[in-house]
Amino acid sequence: MLAFMFLAALVGFVCIQFAALILFIRMQDPLDRVLVLEFVALVLVGVLAALSLVKRAPYYLDAAMLVALLSFVATLAAVRWLQGGQVLR
Repeated sequence: MLAFMFLAALVGFVCIQFAALILFIRMQDPLDRVLVLEFVALVLVGVLAALSLVKRAPYYLDAAMLVALLSFVATLAAVRWLQGGQVLR
């Protein structure tokens, strides 16, 4: 039962990623593209968390936390660069 639910969640995640790819292509504003990439990272964190649940392996949660942290830092850097041209002051 758990494997079926994981497969259903994985299909949902793939559909969401496909929709995000279409949004990324259609967006004209760079800030909107940054938000779409942040959403893609969020979905990847969800996939890693679901994989950790199914495989009963906690290291997938470590990878999910690392992806979330890197995504957060990359989003902040991209927004600061797009707003003012500087990442660090």
